[in-house]
Amino acid sequence: MITVEDRESIRRAYYLDHKSKRQIAHEQGHSRKTIDKAVDNLPPRPYQRSTAKPAPIFGPFQARADELLRPSAT
Repeated sequence: MITVEDRESIRRAYYLDHKSKRQIAHEQGHSRKTIDKAVDNLPPRPYQRSTAKPAPIFGPFQARADELLRPSAT
């Protein structure tokens, strides 16, 4: 993942300095796909889990937890 400063320097080189994407990739050490994404101004994708996080297992403590969470009848 590239930083905001890297994205801005790529966009500046492409739009203001009129450099090719290939030249920018060579000079800055990024892949051409990364340069394409920065020039197209695509927002970075947030991290997403591939599988759901498992719920904690109470086992023998489940009855006690239910007892504590039950409203008291005073």
